Amino acid sequence: MLSDVMEHFGLSKSLRQVDDVETEHHRQLLKDLKVAIHEGGIIALTGIVGSGKTVFLGRIQEQLRQEGQIEVAESLTFDVPRVNLDTLKLALYDDLATDKDGALPSKTATSERAFMQVRRRCHKPLVLLVDAGHDVHGQTLRGLKQLIAKTRRRGARLTIV
Repeated sequence: MLSDVMEHFGLSKSLRQVDDVETEHHRQLLKDLKVAIHEGGIIALTGIVGSGKTVFLGRIQEQLRQEGQIEVAESLTFDVPRVNLDTLKLALYDDLATDKDGALPSKTATSERAFMQVRRRCHKPLVLLVDAGHDVHGQTLRGLKQLIAKTRRRGARLTIV
């Protein structure tokens, strides 16, 4: 099936073997995704197993960090069933907090305030890249939507990819 995907997009070699986005379609997808990230919200990047989603996310992360216009955070959770709102908030907090901020408090209201406090110090839009979102529960998505809305109400942008 991967060969069908490669043929459809005109790829001559696997995405793991190329140094840059190989086709015009991928370059356009990257542009469109960057615009969507600037706008904020939840973005789902989907494709069949082996189609290059992880490689593509890595490229996006690298480019966004190099450009420096967006603060990039990533979820490093390897245990897919544990990808929930708490682990994603912790990933955001850990990537934004300094040593003097300490650990994210365990009480919900206190942890949300602590997150918003470290978020306020970041004057750029923020994107959280999640590469294990296969089984993200509906409640987690609703919680992320609320987090994005609360962030937006405070004059900032948050995007989850």
